[in-house]
Amino acid sequence: MNKIKNKQNRNKIIQSFKSYISPELKPEVELVQQMIREFWQDMLGKKFDAEKKERLEIIFKQTDIFFESEDCDYKGKALNLHNEIYINDNVKKDIMLEIEVLIHEYGHCLSDANLYNSIYNNNLLLEEGTQNLLCEMVINHYLEKHGEVKLNGRKIPYQYPVVVDNSYEFNDGWQKTILYAMRKYGKDIEVFAEFEIGDKHKYAQMVFDDDLIKKYYNSHLLILSIGNGINVEEIYKRFKDVFQNIDKNSIYYRRN
Repeated sequence: MNKIKNKQNRNKIIQSFKSYISPELKPEVELVQQMIREFWQDMLGKKFDAEKKERLEIIFKQTDIFFESEDCDYKGKALNLHNEIYINDNVKKDIMLEIEVLIHEYGHCLSDANLYNSIYNNNLLLEEGTQNLLCEMVINHYLEKHGEVKLNGRKIPYQYPVVVDNSYEFNDGWQKTILYAMRKYGKDIEVFAEFEIGDKHKYAQMVFDDDLIKKYYNSHLLILSIGNGINVEEIYKRFKDVFQNIDKNSIYYRRN
């Protein structure tokens, strides 16, 4: 795809992609794809550019989704380089959890898509917390827009605002803290989008100053260092003025 520049040809190739989705999951997958698509369209507006739209559609078209034995020790996992998502068989007993796990795992595939050609891995502290945040924001946006979430004509009993229950409480705080600070400058959604469906180098440049990026040699190593080198005090010092009066109603504050 990197060598194909003509938009029409790129679209033809993307439309030709095929994925396998477990038949039991197909309605949930179609709903989740629409929820994620609407979130970025509505939140970014004109900044939801062709490159970001294409990223979304490639992941949706390419990613296979399977149920896996309930003996596995996770709710879901994304094998990004293989374009595969596995959902624990136990999850099908809870429709809300099923939707949350699908959004979370799709988030991993989207976030890691710009690392395919990199020798680096993603920052797991940021990554897990970011996907929990994506899950909360996508579901809450859908509820705000439509008033409810329905699957096959049946209302799913979400209570607004949705706060995802998860095992990554510590991880959640890093991205939420950064985006809380960026909200003051009206840049939180744009920054979030660069991390998730855009360019992580641009994300680092928007969040941190040049001196800090140089300290860690480049923006990618800086991102890898958040939580391990770049600690809470350093982030607080960077955005000290923002944290003087905390808005406890902010989605970035909840359980942070």
